[in-house]
Parts: sequence; C-alpha cells; structure tokens
Amino acid sequence: MEGRSLTEYVVLGSLIAAPRHGYEIKQFLGSTLESTWRVSTSQLYALLKRLKQERLLQSNLETQETRPSKRVLTLTDDGKAIFTDWMHRPTMHVRDFRMEFMTKLFFFFHYSMPGAVALVESQIGFIKTRMEEIRSQSEKSTDPFKTLVFEYKIQMMAGIHAWLSKNALFFARGLNID
Repeated sequence: MEGRSLTEYVVLGSLIAAPRHGYEIKQFLGSTLESTWRVSTSQLYALLKRLKQERLLQSNLETQETRPSKRVLTLTDDGKAIFTDWMHRPTMHVRDFRMEFMTKLFFFFHYSMPGAVALVESQIGFIKTRMEEIRSQSEKSTDPFKTLVFEYKIQMMAGIHAWLSKNALFFARGLNID
C-alpha cells in the first residue's frame, strides 16, 4: 500500500462521492464496511486531522441554527488522485487480500466506479505470477519447514485465484460498472 494504511484509503473513499463531517464518516463506515473493516472514533479523528495537514482533505465550518457548528470535510484533488490510484492497483500481499481487496470491491460497487474488471484481471495476473515464483522457491528449498510454508502460501493463492476466476462474471455483470 506504499506508505499509507488501509484506514487512510478507506477514509478518503468515504468522501469520494460527497463531503461529510466526522460523525457521518463514522456512520457510513460502520453501516457499509463493518463486516470487512473497523475504525475507532479516536483513530478516525486523529486520521482526519493528519489528512488535512497533508492537504488530502479540506474542511469548512458549517453553522447550524439549533446545534453546534460542524466541520465538513471534502477531498482535495490530491486526495482523489491518491484514492483512485490505490483503487486500480492489485493487492500485493495475500495477507492483505481479505481486507484491502474486498474494500476496493466495495467502493467499486457502492459508487458504481469503472475499473473493477480491470482490477480483477490485474489481481488474477499478479496471483498467478506470484504463485509461480513461490512454486519455484519451493522446488529449490531443502528446508522442510520452508517447503511447508511455501506450500501454504501456494494453497492460499490458489484459493484466491479460484475465487476471483469463479466470480469474474459477477464482477463484470453483477457490479454493472464497466
């Protein structure tokens, strides 16, 4: 993920369609991504502050007649570019697949964004290449434990590859975004 946490990308993604204040972001994430990803309130507000300092978000104070003012956050062009770039890159580590890749699929689906099929194809290609690299390492290994670990990794990647391939039609038609 090149120096950024999944949490940062998720927060940027929560603002891709429209400005929101912190509580709205927390509600959105809790109601849509709860099965895949969670963030605490304190973590969210600290992150929002940092993303503002990095000029990936901007904020405006919105006054309300019967309530305290609220700070509404909007993505900057840099924030949009970083999020969009991340969305179109395959997940590079199998250990991150469940959270990172599924979160990307969520955003493609939720916002009807183009590019899901290309991401899936890219992910399939990456998984195939990586499986071949690990298979080669496994064949050269003389250490039984390393061979066992390589076999585990190959099986995990084979499962992901099978799942992606089985659902490729769903990504193309079911998401209806390409």
